[in-house]
Amino acid sequence: MPKWTVFQLLTIIFLGLFIVGKQVFQQKITEFFSLINLGIQPAIVATFLTIIVTIWGCALLFYWQVQKGNQLFIHKVWRIMPALSGVLLLLSLIGFLILGMTVLSSVTPELHWLIDILIIYFLALFYLLVLSIVVRYGTSDLPANKITTSANIAVIFTLITLFFIPGI
Repeated sequence: MPKWTVFQLLTIIFLGLFIVGKQVFQQKITEFFSLINLGIQPAIVATFLTIIVTIWGCALLFYWQVQKGNQLFIHKVWRIMPALSGVLLLLSLIGFLILGMTVLSSVTPELHWLIDILIIYFLALFYLLVLSIVVRYGTSDLPANKITTSANIAVIFTLITLFFIPGI
């Protein structure tokens, strides 16, 4: 097994342990961010950290896949990937709204991990959408690390705008 595959597996395990640790230590994390007093609710800061870790995890998975020697960003599927990932994101959003009105309307604190899994799912889809737009409409001679860096910057800038600008 190539070392890049091991790195990918370790990234997935780290993301899983991060979510489990966040759930186990939810109360202590909230207390810690309350003591810091950032001017933002502690739950939003914890969610934003989950978002950052998820985005970096997605970027690392793609980066290490490219390091295996595969010409991942040259494949023909990237021509239609913005449309595919956009439609999948839209259908997932509709499904989430339907679930939100029915099943997820009564989520207890013990089931908060389900919300974290849904956040990670939507972030991975959103990252894939932005990455596919960067690959499809960017210059074709960019190296893989510049492609993933561009996608990371675009996603983080968008999420910072969505999370923090409306509160100002």
